[in-house]
Amino acid sequence: MNTRIIYLHYILLGATSGLFMSAQGLYLLERGISAWQIGLLLGVYSIVAAFFELPLGIISDAIGRLKVFIISRWVFALGMIIYIYSDSYYLLFIPIILLALAQALNTGTIDAIIYEQLKTHKKTTYVNKSIANFQLANVTTMVIFAALGGFVSYITFGLWEERASNFNLAYCSILAIGHAVFARFFLRENKNIQKPSLESFTRYLQSIKSITSKNNVIAVVFLSAIFGFSVATVENYWQVLSVDLQGYIEKTTIALMTSGYLLSALVGSIISSVINNTSRISQVFILGVTPVLMGISLLIASRFESISALTICIYIFMIAFSVSRVPATVVLNEAIPNNIRSTMQSVISLFFMLGAALTLPVITPIVKTYGIGLAWRSVGFTLLAAFVIFYALITKLDADKGLRVSN
Repeated sequence: MNTRIIYLHYILLGATSGLFMSAQGLYLLERGISAWQIGLLLGVYSIVAAFFELPLGIISDAIGRLKVFIISRWVFALGMIIYIYSDSYYLLFIPIILLALAQALNTGTIDAIIYEQLKTHKKTTYVNKSIANFQLANVTTMVIFAALGGFVSYITFGLWEERASNFNLAYCSILAIGHAVFARFFLRENKNIQKPSLESFTRYLQSIKSITSKNNVIAVVFLSAIFGFSVATVENYWQVLSVDLQGYIEKTTIALMTSGYLLSALVGSIISSVINNTSRISQVFILGVTPVLMGISLLIASRFESISALTICIYIFMIAFSVSRVPATVVLNEAIPNNIRSTMQSVISLFFMLGAALTLPVITPIVKTYGIGLAWRSVGFTLLAAFVIFYALITKLDADKGLRVSN
């Protein structure tokens, strides 16, 4: 396995995500869209992504993960282009749906390929360290390009001067196309993994059902849905809330705050990497503590009217969420066989997106009627309750085999 190629893959993903995140909120605010309308748009995104997660994961296992990933990059690029020229609120639903499809197509493709290749080294510590390091590279690039996103929007060459965030989206499209070409010629898929045939589809679904009945898988699926609900609530509204507290839109300020938000994810990845490299702390314990930290940070953030206090709280929230990613990956992957790994990754992502989709019927009405503060408090208490439920599920395991980092 050529790790340089894998690192470049994660760098390209991070660059695209960073540029997009620095512009998405501003793009919508520049068009005069209100907070609850933004929540409606992003809620539709979550619903569409959730609907297609599992069937596209099954297709990925059946026809090839690399092919599906390449398609996801082309769909993303098309969504970005249409996004730029959508001048009506209702037209925005078209690129939102395309971006959701790209997300669903992407789930469990390259990550599953990489995990299978890492497992050939047999040692759990090698797998954990490699996953953590790849995520570190991904998040580092996101931080850098999110910061740059506040400045590239000023380099418009006379184009889109009134809506400079369009330029960020154009760069995202170029990066996605470049990533598709890169993947086509440089990434390789393990051909020895047994793919489910259409003839054995019934047995395949039975295999998935038997896997999803395991308590540790149920616990990860449950927590994934709660995380989706909470992360979507924060990401849908924190830029809007920041602009409300400032009283005006400042591109570079929002971009730097977005960079800091992503830097928090980097800090979380570093903490996760240090834990996996130096300690014997149970992955289950780490995964269980994170919703508590996330919930407390949201409860505190909902009470402040200072942009600095808000910023600190959402950074703590993101650090805790980022720390959860490696243990969640380890707990899940230790419980599932290679031939359905993409499908199970899609199941986890499906429940994450279903949780995010719940923000549409639950959070959007609260924001519209009572404001963002009450919505965040509701999510904070939900996260605290999730901690109790998670441990009620996970402690039924007979052993912690494969879930503890060993040196």
